[in-house]
Amino acid sequence: MHPNASETFPDKEKEAFLTPQPFHRPHFSDDISNSHNNSDSVHLLASARSHADARAATYIKQRRQAEARSRPPPRLDSKEYRGYYVTRLALRYLSVLISVAIVAVLLDAIRMYNRSKDRTDAFRNGTGTFRVWPSGLKIWPTMFLLGVAAAAGVLGVILCLASMNAKVRHMTRTGNITTVLISTTCLALWIAVTVYYASWDTKETNWDLLSFACTHSTKEYHYVNVNFQETCTEMRFAIWAAVGLAILEAVNLLVFVVWLVRSKRAQGVVRVMESTSGFLSYGS
Repeated sequence: MHPNASETFPDKEKEAFLTPQPFHRPHFSDDISNSHNNSDSVHLLASARSHADARAATYIKQRRQAEARSRPPPRLDSKEYRGYYVTRLALRYLSVLISVAIVAVLLDAIRMYNRSKDRTDAFRNGTGTFRVWPSGLKIWPTMFLLGVAAAAGVLGVILCLASMNAKVRHMTRTGNITTVLISTTCLALWIAVTVYYASWDTKETNWDLLSFACTHSTKEYHYVNVNFQETCTEMRFAIWAAVGLAILEAVNLLVFVVWLVRSKRAQGVVRVMESTSGFLSYGS
């Protein structure tokens, strides 16, 4: 010890300095308890935040669905899809005009047949007379073609008139269903007519107005007041116009499908953007 220690430290301070102090252990149980409490708080906070996020996501989803149901349908004549609408409308008007032309020429051909179906003509050698038209000629295929053209024309006129009404034009779902039904029906009818005439044309054992008139349209079969060549031309026009209408209906249906796919895709992108903006606004 330093020789002057007694002078440096007073007696009480020296005694306290020299007396050994008890050792205090750290309270580890208290620290562990505190850590457990902190961990539980973190878990509870995370669970509460997760539950709140789930409820918020459900609310946003329900709100978006409600807005989508209450939102008016997209306008068919909007700038983005005006080209599709105009194309479909032009094809529909063209289809109606061709259908009217088919009805006109078929009515003239049927009128000529009804006027001359019982007419007879003399053999060139003078041995007797014969019927100009065969007794077993099938007229129903021509009537069927006339009915299809008339039905297609009426349906087309209905669509054209509906397109002039803004309220009807903007009924997207109803308009889509009607367009699909009418286009599909007309396409099926025109295909059926085309297939029939392609398979039965010029078969002499199953005469119809087209096959008989076109087979006897040469000068050899020229009779008074019976013009087979004119009837053949009218029937040929009706058949090829039916083929053209089948193609027009297929193109019209294709344009509609392309428009529908693009509009659905655009609506999906809008919903995703709205949903994303909703989550971002909630998170902020």
